[in-house]
Amino acid sequence: MSLSFNLTAATADCGAVAACSGATLAVATATSQMVVGGLVATLSNSVTVTGLAREAAVMYQSIPGAFSSADWPSGTYTIRLNITVADLRMEWDHTYICRMSSACGSLETIGSLTNQSISLGTTGIKTMSVSGVQAVSNLDDTVYIVLVFQNTGASNRSVSVRFNQAIDTPLINQEACESTSSSTSSATSAIAVTRNCSCLCSTSSSSTGATTVTRYLSASASSSLTVVGALLDLVNTAIEWVAKFRDFIFLGKKRVFNNTAKKREFIFEPRDR
Repeated sequence: MSLSFNLTAATADCGAVAACSGATLAVATATSQMVVGGLVATLSNSVTVTGLAREAAVMYQSIPGAFSSADWPSGTYTIRLNITVADLRMEWDHTYICRMSSACGSLETIGSLTNQSISLGTTGIKTMSVSGVQAVSNLDDTVYIVLVFQNTGASNRSVSVRFNQAIDTPLINQEACESTSSSTSSATSAIAVTRNCSCLCSTSSSSTGATTVTRYLSASASSSLTVVGALLDLVNTAIEWVAKFRDFIFLGKKRVFNNTAKKREFIFEPRDR
């Protein structure tokens, strides 16, 4: 299931940085730590942008380990901004979604949406939907979102924001692909292990006669679950040998029966005279 993060009163671990936006930092910035199920902020923060300039003013960042999948699927990031004190000269112009390392270095741009000119002249919730590309990350990488404001006035201008909104993402947890059910059918000698593939998944299966073992593994878990895969292969091999042993015993009994029957054909008893 895709993850939705709550903006909180806690500041971003990396502080206010331009990251992949390449923008100049605003005179006064505000950052928020994004947490799944986190407690939203109740107070507002003021941000100030230089006159006649575009500057990075607001930043959101997830915490390291917020999602255990190293595969970041492509999809839409819904970015929300709650304005509590407005200014007619201010606009929300650009949004950048960056992949940030644990050392706070910007690694790549996941997505961006520019030149939107969303007015911050009224209070309320403003929204941008940004398309993000697929990425392969380290498990301690974070999502870092930069909101760039434009000040159309000649002097410094300010607005106030409150971090009490949700940020929707296409990101998933590796656990979404963990096993949810298993079943065994004695009639077909088949064992099936099914997984809830709400994330990126690949399928592998092996079959020997009537014995089948099917595995559904997340693409992100394939490399890390090598040991589990090997154990499943051992189980499959064991089932195969049990089936062969069963056939051996059955055929052996059949041969004994046939030999006994043949001996009986040559046995005759003399008749009484």
